Amino acid sequence: MKNNKNSIITLLTDFGLDDPYVAAIKGIILEINPNAHIIDISHHIISHDIIEASFILMTSYSYFSSQSIHMVVVDPGVGSQRRPILIRTEKYFFIAPDNGVLSYPLARERLELVVEITNTSYFLEEMSSTFHGRDIFAPVAAWLSRGVAAQEFGPIIKDFQKIAFPLLKSLGNNQWEAEVLHVDKFGNIITNIDQKHWLQFQTESHTTSFTMQIGEIQITSLVKNYLEGKSQKLFVLFGSSNFLEISSYCQSAAQTIKAKRGDKIKITFI
Repeated sequence: MKNNKNSIITLLTDFGLDDPYVAAIKGIILEINPNAHIIDISHHIISHDIIEASFILMTSYSYFSSQSIHMVVVDPGVGSQRRPILIRTEKYFFIAPDNGVLSYPLARERLELVVEITNTSYFLEEMSSTFHGRDIFAPVAAWLSRGVAAQEFGPIIKDFQKIAFPLLKSLGNNQWEAEVLHVDKFGNIITNIDQKHWLQFQTESHTTSFTMQIGEIQITSLVKNYLEGKSQKLFVLFGSSNFLEISSYCQSAAQTIKAKRGDKIKITFI
């Protein structure tokens, strides 16, 4: 058995950092593979929120080198009949419960193999029904990083849970309906409008002027960076995730608008 050339293992959980859960996972990984490089994406996902986890993973996983192992433990169904799965794509590995948490990043990947993790010889000997992150996912990620082939962990499957990414909706008359994907720590409201669709809207409407309606608030200004919008209460810009954000300079746009994920946004090009 050989160590993988790249033994990066990323962790994304809703465990927080006040309890010993993250430390236990890291301890198991390092006991099996002391050469593993463990990177924390986040441990502050809202408890049980698989959609938030999927979004955070989608906007971070591709910045890691090829063959990195992305382990996600946001698992409200732990201990039930939901399956633990291992997915190999053209560039990465993903380990997670089969509850749809991998949906957003996998929509961007070319899948090669999906395995239901059943081979108990790679689990901890003493199993808890409430902590599969430690007892199943962590040791599997560690053994995978040491070069164990994905097929060794269980049978190949064709079906797994998927959550549809929110699509933009045409309303006709140069109008579209978008929605809030995520609200970040700074109160930026991240929408499901990417630059490609924004340029498409402009081309079809033959104009760059627009109004954006969210709740009772209208926004009409697109800027290049946060400082450029300093003189305005609210503005939009394309953020680092390549999605259009509603923002307020050094303030929380989400608090100003009282926005939350799933809220509808109407865009009219005029």
